[in-house]
Amino acid sequence: MEQKRRPSHAVTNSYGIHTRKLFQMWDQLKVSQEILFRIFHHSDNGSTIRQLVVPFSLRSDILVHIHAGSVGGYLGHSKSLQKLKDHFYWPDYYNNVIMWCSTCSCATRKAATPKAKAPLDPIMVGSP
Repeated sequence: MEQKRRPSHAVTNSYGIHTRKLFQMWDQLKVSQEILFRIFHHSDNGSTIRQLVVPFSLRSDILVHIHAGSVGGYLGHSKSLQKLKDHFYWPDYYNNVIMWCSTCSCATRKAATPKAKAPLDPIMVGSP
């Protein structure tokens, strides 16, 4: 990122899959005060969000904070995904959030949502 040029394929091939995915979105990445951000453009409303690219070592802390922290409240996976997407980014975050929420102790304590039954209505029957 220091040279502000996309590295060659030969250089990026020596990195892991997640780092290579970041190199693929080179044009969306910006460095500000030595911090890497991804610039995300909403297609539905045209707004732009600056997402912090989270290093691997901090991802579990972010997931705990988003899902179960004082601001989380044990949100489900869809709300946790939205909160994370508003501020943070890393490759494959979607699957990480789904896995995190499904293995959280709150998920095992929650009762299964009962399947809604159709309301019963009387049926008028005539003579045969």
